[in-house]
Amino acid sequence: MDCSICLSKIEPEHDVKILSCSHRFHFKCYLEMVFRNKNFYIECPLCRSINTNITKPFSDPFKNIKILCKESKRCRCRTRD
Repeated sequence: MDCSICLSKIEPEHDVKILSCSHRFHFKCYLEMVFRNKNFYIECPLCRSINTNITKPFSDPFKNIKILCKESKRCRCRTRD
């Protein structure tokens, strides 16, 4: 199966986000859409239905935060002393 956002193959080792309409995407692609729209209730790119499934991929909060920080495009520069 392919992710319709980035058009690459969804591999079993990737984290997958399943929307309320049952369409699947990479969790990273889903996060980019959420951050771009500033809303978790986004429209599905395929069928345009509103997503009501805002569950996190892991039950462990630390793992969820780790994914958010890893995938976000934050500046990780070091400051000078």
